Amino acid sequence: MKQVLDTTTITDSDKGELFNDIESNKLTNEKLMNVDFNELIETNSDTVGWINFESVNINYPVVQAKTNSYYNNYSYYKTASTDGWIHTDIDTSLNELGNNTIIYGNMTKDNALFSNLKKVLEEKWYKNQSNHLIKLSTINSNTSWQVFSVYETKVEDYY
Repeated sequence: MKQVLDTTTITDSDKGELFNDIESNKLTNEKLMNVDFNELIETNSDTVGWINFESVNINYPVVQAKTNSYYNNYSYYKTASTDGWIHTDIDTSLNELGNNTIIYGNMTKDNALFSNLKKVLEEKWYKNQSNHLIKLSTINSNTSWQVFSVYETKVEDYY
């Protein structure tokens, strides 16, 4: 992964999006990110985006395969991996984000990928409004998202 991070150009965009800071009751302008997808797509043609959730140390390319299970067992480099990789649901289009945009990721022993998502369940994390920003860059767009609700649910197959 270090190689991907070292060879991918990510810069602040000239554009930003308004972020509602509930604590101060003010709107602030948050810079979006620009990602150079050329090398990422050369490395893995399944690349569809980049997710950055800084407060929980998530900063990775996102891929999409022909099945939802493929990247549970393969790395970004398409080599066998028990850690898998961050990937979208096969019915999710990052070019046309909808009400149910599903991005999967595994928890790992070395706290990579989505392992640190467990932090969002901590009251300390949730009470700090600046933690709530998620940036998602695709080939066609740059967006930011604000966490507004956090809950834990049982794993079910119907997703």
